[in-house]
Amino acid sequence: MVKFRVTVLEKTLSEELFCCTRGNMKKDIHPKSRKTVFKDVSCGFQIITTSTVQTKNTIEIDGKTYPLVTFDVSSASHPFYTGQQRIVDTEGRAEKFTKKYQSFKSPLKKS
Repeated sequence: MVKFRVTVLEKTLSEELFCCTRGNMKKDIHPKSRKTVFKDVSCGFQIITTSTVQTKNTIEIDGKTYPLVTFDVSSASHPFYTGQQRIVDTEGRAEKFTKKYQSFKSPLKKS
């Protein structure tokens, strides 16, 4: 039978991290974090989270103005996550190529 020894930490992890970083960080070199809205323009999904990203666009939600970051694809619109696959074209690449270049003659003659 294997016995394990469990040691109890006197400080919690957050206390330990606070003690390690207190007074050691340089002033005014870190970007300011703020509440920011990330919006998927393809489906309208948006989320408010903390970010340091710089943007000129803003949006008003519930009477508050937030910086706005827009993007094209998120987990709310990507086919892998939604399970809905969009078929852009039904014709394959080989068929498109053949159709486009069928009028050109081959420089090599068949014997």
